Amino acid sequence: MILVKPGLRAKWYHLTNAHSTEATMTRLTALLFSIIAPSLMGIAVIVALTTGLDTLQPIIVAATIGFFAAFPVSWIVAKQLA
Repeated sequence: MILVKPGLRAKWYHLTNAHSTEATMTRLTALLFSIIAPSLMGIAVIVALTTGLDTLQPIIVAATIGFFAAFPVSWIVAKQLA
């Protein structure tokens, strides 16, 4: 058995606990991204189609905008849930 000073143990626990919180936040963000990204991409494509932009390039641009918009949205939602 290893004896550890109480102060050192508390600092060590705090560091490992902070790391696990960060890892949990990252996993939650990734999980939410997998749900939010297709939703925002679909919304953006529908908006493009209903505004009359029915060729390939505007549809791809709309889907790309939805994909990149999902990063901050996922992070904000994960922050509010965690």
